[in-house]
Amino acid sequence: MRAGWTTSRAALAALALAASAAAGIAAEDVVRPVAVVDSKAVYGRIESRFVVPARSRIGGTLVDLSVTEGSLVAAGQPIARVVDEKLALQLNAADARIRAVTSQLDNAKVEF
Repeated sequence: MRAGWTTSRAALAALALAASAAAGIAAEDVVRPVAVVDSKAVYGRIESRFVVPARSRIGGTLVDLSVTEGSLVAAGQPIARVVDEKLALQLNAADARIRAVTSQLDNAKVEF
């Protein structure tokens, strides 16, 4: 019985070898030039040589941004608008103070 198994195994191995050889003959390899892209993925950050910090002279809320990151801007070009609600109140108070002092001046001129 053992000899039968050995013979069967040998026959099976021969059959597998013959099938792989036949498959190799049937397929034909074609050699042709292929363009190979030589590239490497890397991570980095690109920055301008001339970086100028942009900041507001006053504190407040940014209400308008006229440019996007990377945009080319000219010297003096407005790039954003910052609004401070307290400034309008302070301006109104200063105007009221000017009117009051002007009124006092007019009264002083009339009295003297």
